[in-house]
Amino acid sequence: MPGKSRAQLEAEDAAEAEGRDLQSQYHKAFDRRATDHCMLGATNDDLARLFMVDISTIDRWLSEKPSFRKAVSKGREQADERVAKALYRRALG
Repeated sequence: MPGKSRAQLEAEDAAEAEGRDLQSQYHKAFDRRATDHCMLGATNDDLARLFMVDISTIDRWLSEKPSFRKAVSKGREQADERVAKALYRRALG
């Protein structure tokens, strides 16, 4: 299994400092990672694996954390734009 992401390490440090359980804890640093991975086509299942949480946690973050929802949407929109442009160029030959 690859090493933990920087965002995961930051989240663990923050949780430990605050005495919180590390499982399914959201951290603001996840937003950037979510954008980057969604730009590469990450699904909610992929995000769950990235942040080492259950898929239901990703669903909860998407509904409860506006910055996370925006980050995921931004990454997916950028990925969709790249695909649309590539398809358009290919269609024109």
